[in-house]
Amino acid sequence: MHPEDTWKKLLVELVQEGEQRAKIHLSENQESYLVFALRRFAQKCNFLDEALALNYLISISKPSYEQSMLLADTADASLLIAGLYPERAKRLNVSSSYFMTLSKMSFFSLVDVCEKLKHKGEASLYKELGENVSNLVSVLYCTRRNAITTPFLLEENNYTTLH
Repeated sequence: MHPEDTWKKLLVELVQEGEQRAKIHLSENQESYLVFALRRFAQKCNFLDEALALNYLISISKPSYEQSMLLADTADASLLIAGLYPERAKRLNVSSSYFMTLSKMSFFSLVDVCEKLKHKGEASLYKELGENVSNLVSVLYCTRRNAITTPFLLEENNYTTLH
């Protein structure tokens, strides 16, 4: 088996295990996107050190193609941090929903950019992802070996403004 196929198989199994543990069924698009984001960021360890909100703000002044790349990186990194490293928000002294909100904002900004570029398929995917950030975060969180239930940041009283 090719190493890339092995990676993909392991990540698909990881995401599906997270879905089972979270008791959430993701669409095929959402599941595939999580696998893609995990694979892409597995080789980019410095994303934990990036100033994601600054990247989001910088993207606004960029041409559409460059803007879409920056927004996608911001959306993905924020999503992964919210799901895999929720304790990071506490260490950075930001609210527990900070990274979820940043991910959601980035996905919805991507919708606008893709619509402007007439990339309707991508716009539809990013809209679906933006609408389901809390489910994606729950699944990612539940991929952690020590996860038993959804994290504190996803409890009803902590994310009501995100729905």
